[in-house]
Amino acid sequence: MGPIDPSRIDACLRLSQDAGWNQLAEDWRIFLDHGVVLGIDDDAGTLIATGAVLPYDGFAWISMVLVDGTRRRQGLGTRILEGCLAETTRLGLVPLLDATEAGEPLYRGLGFGPLFRLSRWIGQGGAGNRLRPAEDGDLALDMPVFGSPRPFVLDGLKARAPRIAGGGGGFVLGRPGRTATQIGPVVAEDEGAAAALIEHGLAGAEGPVLIDLVDGRPNLEKLLTDRGFTVQRRFLRMARGRDIPYGDPSRLFAAAGPELG
Repeated sequence: MGPIDPSRIDACLRLSQDAGWNQLAEDWRIFLDHGVVLGIDDDAGTLIATGAVLPYDGFAWISMVLVDGTRRRQGLGTRILEGCLAETTRLGLVPLLDATEAGEPLYRGLGFGPLFRLSRWIGQGGAGNRLRPAEDGDLALDMPVFGSPRPFVLDGLKARAPRIAGGGGGFVLGRPGRTATQIGPVVAEDEGAAAALIEHGLAGAEGPVLIDLVDGRPNLEKLLTDRGFTVQRRFLRMARGRDIPYGDPSRLFAAAGPELG
């Protein structure tokens, strides 16, 4: 097991595609260019497992823990996760992640504790009220909410999906995916502003849409339900060595996705 370089992006993409995940090559480049991707090869030199560590200020995001479908239940996922945790220790950063319901017991066993819950909603885009385009001043609101500056994430999302990027009382961004458009993050001063931003994002997205909504937002849940969205899966944001979130999650209404936070 060791770090892999951008020349192996096709092998990384094969693993996420085989798992049915939504990432494109542009998503993998975020981890390869700004973080560390650990990989395990088989005896033939084929990549069979990955895990990514994306450093932020004070904490690091762990994601993209993938194992080839023919090599599961052999301890490879645990090895990768232990490697990711060793990397966060080397960097002196607190590890954070968004756990699926299936993965939650494993992470608890490794010392992770809960911060807050999110739900992934799936539906269709293509209609909604438009706002003005997102501006740099809007995106500056992300740092105190997320808990760290991340311009390489936000600028990349804005460039990849300019029709989704909107501002006004906060901001909304998004990105194209292999199977659906992901909307998020959505940062706003209140739920009303967040609703308008989500409407703007949906108006700029065609076809299937995913949005990872922070739980406990009843007006936004109703908005999505009225548009025919349903909950596909649930996540628990977890940290090891810290029991309070970074930043101000009261103003985070939708996350960028479990791979980015």
